Amino acid sequence: MEKIFRQIRYPFSFGISPFVEETHDEIFNWIRSFGLLSTEESVQRYREEKYIWWTARTYPFADKTGLYLVGCWTALFFIADDMMVNPSNHNGKILTSLKDDVIDILVHHKTVPMRVGNNLGACFSDLWQQIKQHTDQNWQRWFVEEMLKMLRSWQMEAELVKTEKGLSLADYMEMRPYFSGGNVCCCLLSLASKFSFPFYVYQHPVVQQMLLMAVRTASWANDIHSLGKELNKEGAENMVTILSKEKKLSFKEAIRETLHIHDADLMRLQELERTLPSFGEEMDRELTRYIQSIKALISGNHEWVLNDTSRYKDTKEIMERLEA
Repeated sequence: MEKIFRQIRYPFSFGISPFVEETHDEIFNWIRSFGLLSTEESVQRYREEKYIWWTARTYPFADKTGLYLVGCWTALFFIADDMMVNPSNHNGKILTSLKDDVIDILVHHKTVPMRVGNNLGACFSDLWQQIKQHTDQNWQRWFVEEMLKMLRSWQMEAELVKTEKGLSLADYMEMRPYFSGGNVCCCLLSLASKFSFPFYVYQHPVVQQMLLMAVRTASWANDIHSLGKELNKEGAENMVTILSKEKKLSFKEAIRETLHIHDADLMRLQELERTLPSFGEEMDRELTRYIQSIKALISGNHEWVLNDTSRYKDTKEIMERLEA
């Protein structure tokens, strides 16, 4: 596993937030107040998989409040993902319920109450009220748009899995940035670290392309990280398995091809950075900070897998066989 994982390399690294330990405890208490970690197994998973360490590595420049808010979102959606793939749950029902709740909260401005059996919606409702206190309307519209895109892509993936049609390589590469939640994570950068430049800077074509390349790069790395986990998950989509099936490659060859696509997108990100226009001295300084934060999403995600979490331990056996 180490050999293959360490073929994923980045020419940048940004460390980890100094607020990780105290934020971990605060978020744990917040989640438990909604009954989402109701079993010893779920508590143990939270502690071993270290969701907040993911946030602390991918948002290392966040202030304490920003890290807390983004960490709440991260933990909530890791938990949602685990609930949807748990064999004892009806994942379609949970997905539909979560989608309906998020639409009610973000679009219809409703407050979702606590209810027996599924408090994901109530937890997100509380979080959204906290987030709104720290953001303006432009950012909120952007966040809502990206959240709805993510939920639509989840629904589309679920429908394709249900029909056993699956995704083609081209469709997967187009959809992956959305159902990975990566676009939402890029949006959350501004909440975490409070960048000071007009909204039109975010919308500049070069910045938008850099966001896309960052999400894609992290997604292809994650497809290698999570290969073992997803092979054990019925209907899961993954770049390695799709390449293997569509191009008739061995897993080892498919991993090599995934790494090639990953490296090409990383190179494209760096090329785009060199073409960024100037927006004036002050805004350029802020944009430089923002670009560093985009890169931290990529390197931090990988460093979390290498150093912190047990989430992808199912990949170990597969990688050891491939490296034999």
